Amino acid sequence: MPVWLTHAAPRGARLAEQLQQAAPEVEWISLPSATVHNLLLGQQAPQLPLSAWLVLTSPSTIDAIVQAWGHQWLGRHRLLVVGPGSAHQALFHCPQAWVFAPRVAPFDAQAAAALWHRERVLDEAHTRTEVWVFGGESSQTDWPALLAGPGAYVRLKAAVRTEPSALSPLILRALSHAASEARYHHWVLTSRQAVSWTGQVLDALEAPLGEHFRRYPALALHEVIAREAQANGFTRVEVLEPGQAALIDRVRGLLSDGD
Repeated sequence: MPVWLTHAAPRGARLAEQLQQAAPEVEWISLPSATVHNLLLGQQAPQLPLSAWLVLTSPSTIDAIVQAWGHQWLGRHRLLVVGPGSAHQALFHCPQAWVFAPRVAPFDAQAAAALWHRERVLDEAHTRTEVWVFGGESSQTDWPALLAGPGAYVRLKAAVRTEPSALSPLILRALSHAASEARYHHWVLTSRQAVSWTGQVLDALEAPLGEHFRRYPALALHEVIAREAQANGFTRVEVLEPGQAALIDRVRGLLSDGD
């Protein structure tokens, strides 16, 4: 049973490899929806006090920091992340890191900021705090407003630039042949952008095939992604809890159901 992973490259390919090792009975296929460019390469890592906080807004951002400055630099500070996916990625690189993440939905910037404010109240040293927010170049989140507080100095740093992947003729041919190679296919939709890009790919296929693939189950990792998928014509959309374990468990359930 093929499962198509819509994710940004290069992390999508690594994610497919991790899932393949964890659940080898499933065929995990990376379908890159975008290319992530590392904006930190060649830049000097900032020398921050140990009391500083780092806000990491996505797994791709975490990968960019580790690639540019190393996991030791990342792991020496307190890390605030938006959701379980980023928390998993941070702990994958820095198992001993001090990672703070919302534990219940909604997993968003506002929930992460609320958690940070609660942690600051518990902090015994009410001194000036540096907070560095690393994220996407085009992010519209008003982090300085969300993290405003006495003695808090917030600095934004663009870590990644995301661009849609080109429509590869190889991918289009693979999708065209997939309908006759297996009875069932499943989608894992990891972002709103991934839904939009996947829809473009399906629209580029012959009309019956595009609608054919939209009828197969689509697993979305957030309610917002699910709504985007439904608006894009996917007819069987299910929202999952974030994290690889929940994804693997649900895919195994679909496999055992033969659906």
